[in-house]
Amino acid sequence: MADKVNPRRLSVNKIYDQLEVFRDFCSYHGYRYDEADCWNIKSFQWQQYLKVEKGNLPVNNWLDQLARLNGRRSYN
Repeated sequence: MADKVNPRRLSVNKIYDQLEVFRDFCSYHGYRYDEADCWNIKSFQWQQYLKVEKGNLPVNNWLDQLARLNGRRSYN
């Protein structure tokens, strides 16, 4: 489960570790990576990351883009 994290209370190493995990998540699922999106609850990328932390499936942008290129719209 993802706990609410206040980045101001994390150590520097934990911040960089979480940024690295978030970067890997974004590249694996096809999201734009920006450090400012980490811990920003309004960011779509962070919302999808929190879904994964809770055990739900996120929207996979790679499959969605592939469907658009083939002329079909995928509704995951």
